[in-house]
Amino acid sequence: MLLTFVCRARPNASAPALAGLYRWSHTYAPSHVPVVVVGAGPTGLVLSCLLSQYGIRHMVLERSQQLTQHPQAHYINNSTMEVFRGLPGLAAKVKARSPPLEQWRSFLYCEAMAAGQLLGEVDHFPGQATAQDPAVSPEPVTHLSQHRLLPLLLQQAQQLGAAHGGCADIRFDTAVTAVSSKESPRLPAPLRQSTRQQQSAAAAAAAHQEDVHAQEFPVCVSLQQAG
Repeated sequence: MLLTFVCRARPNASAPALAGLYRWSHTYAPSHVPVVVVGAGPTGLVLSCLLSQYGIRHMVLERSQQLTQHPQAHYINNSTMEVFRGLPGLAAKVKARSPPLEQWRSFLYCEAMAAGQLLGEVDHFPGQATAQDPAVSPEPVTHLSQHRLLPLLLQQAQQLGAAHGGCADIRFDTAVTAVSSKESPRLPAPLRQSTRQQQSAAAAAAAHQEDVHAQEFPVCVSLQQAG
């Protein structure tokens, strides 16, 4: 099966970023990328870290120009912290940046955010002095807003990628705008001639189209599965 992704670089991207996209096209067109991760959110960046630990070369494509500046999600459960525990130093950094439990242990119900009457309060850690319950997990639940978590994950992903031969290629301002299960006629000949026993992903930029909103840079990411 062949999967084709078409990616877009936004028109307000800097010239070096666009030049980098062209260099990517010319440099990597003949080569194979085993994994493409779409999105540099918490899941995408943690997946990049795990892939790097196994030395698996991959690309992470994120449509935004930078990490979010908004809090978004904040609650990190035990299972996620256990995953963080497997990444060098990450769990400790997250716990160190999490505010004291007294600041977030309860849900408050009130008439207004600033000066409304308090209607009720629910303690989600009854009888606990900390957020950790050894009977549940070796790691505690934590409270760290996403705009504070993501820089830690990006740094971790970059460091692990560099430590394992530069296997992580993380690119911002690149949006996946189409997915096709048909082989693109623009795919390079070496890809079309590859054997069914090879599992690979190849990246190649073929053309671009300008409009009033964006410039389109088709980038074919093809996956050939054995069997």
